[in-house]
Amino acid sequence: MRSAIYARQSADKRDSISIESQIDDCRAIAGDDPYIFSDKGYTGANLDRPSFSELMERVREGKISRIIIYRLDRISRSLLDFVNLTGELKKHGVSLVSKTEGFDTSNGASTVMLNILMMFAEMERNAIRQRVTDNYYARGRLGLYLGGAPPFGYIREPCTIHGIPSHRLTEGTQSCIVKEIYERYVYGGMSLTGLSKWLYGQGVKSRAGKALSATSVRRMLRNPVYVKADLAVYRYLRNCGAVITSDISEFDGVHGCISYSSPEERKASKFTSFEGEHITIGSHTGIIDSGLWLSAQARRGKSVCANHSGETSWLQGLMKCACGYSLYTKKYKDRKYLCCRGRKMHICDETHTVTCDELEKMLAPLIVERMRYLSLFAKEETSGEDMLKLIESDRRLELLAQQLCESDSAGAVVIEKKIRELNRERELLMPKHSKTQTEQDFDFAPLSFAQKKRLCTILISRVEIGSGGIKLIWA
Repeated sequence: MRSAIYARQSADKRDSISIESQIDDCRAIAGDDPYIFSDKGYTGANLDRPSFSELMERVREGKISRIIIYRLDRISRSLLDFVNLTGELKKHGVSLVSKTEGFDTSNGASTVMLNILMMFAEMERNAIRQRVTDNYYARGRLGLYLGGAPPFGYIREPCTIHGIPSHRLTEGTQSCIVKEIYERYVYGGMSLTGLSKWLYGQGVKSRAGKALSATSVRRMLRNPVYVKADLAVYRYLRNCGAVITSDISEFDGVHGCISYSSPEERKASKFTSFEGEHITIGSHTGIIDSGLWLSAQARRGKSVCANHSGETSWLQGLMKCACGYSLYTKKYKDRKYLCCRGRKMHICDETHTVTCDELEKMLAPLIVERMRYLSLFAKEETSGEDMLKLIESDRRLELLAQQLCESDSAGAVVIEKKIRELNRERELLMPKHSKTQTEQDFDFAPLSFAQKKRLCTILISRVEIGSGGIKLIWA
């Protein structure tokens, strides 16, 4: 193996040492026939230089024993780059020698100096990371575009917001497809897979030219960037645990939202929860009416719960760890234990001392009390199944009424017809005379597993469990 000399000069200046002078000075300690690498006209702010890249290729091939430079800043002016480079050189058994500064990584004193440099580099890394994070959240709070490809149905145009150069989302030609996706999902009852197949049949593809999968459709239906955010949307997002950084007065029913959070939080949510998500009103106009978007969230929420088809517990899909991840049950012998999905990724340190069996025993009486309260006006002979239908119809009527207020005249006709049909169904479940004086008894135990699970999906938003206790949140 041979020594190598590396020289760099960004520009010809009176006070800068030329590449030729750097090489001549280094030859005195280089020995016989060293490799010569030089980059002229390249900055030391990064390592993206052709001759330096060639030098590193020789290092990786095992052809170089040491690299000699005139001064450390000839390699890089970035402390981070320099420390990363010395780490790679050490891995390949290559020492770095500075002719001017007497720096040689092959001796102990230089190793101590390198460790000090690495400590400062770590501090610089953390400072850079924090600055980037702070800037990201600061731009989000101002409603600025946060980069990346614009959402499906939008295009981006350059603009200046609060004196800061940025981009603004504007409706693209595919915005009509977004509207149809929402309408087919809510009014047509199409599944995510069905919508994906329909889009494929229509020849609709992503910007990358790929078919839109069911996951892409789900994310589109969840994204608050599309909604004309009003007070109802504000209340919904707040109740879902979102961190709303815009004043309530900015929810004007015209503009859409910007949703942002750390990559770890986004990975944890898997686009199924707004818990901990930061929400700001953007400068762009929404595409989807508030009522339609909220109806999609209601159906999407039920679909998420329905996906938890495990038969271990009727609370499956509703139990959340305090760390933000879902809890699932694991049966061992005759007991059901709670396990956190976040623990598998080594990001959860919560302790779950309560078992699933104990949790079910705690919540069953509370569910009974809730049902007694809701069944004040139900028939004495109302079965558990009819009670479920009654509660479901009440929830659907509430959503339809919300849609009716937001819809145009054509849509109102369709919605009013659905409301009349629901009211006729409810009349069959309601008493002919008031029973407000006595509460109907409700027994949870005789219900089948499927009925219990369905009832919990209707009544309960989520159950949060952690070392701090148990929190039951009704729907």
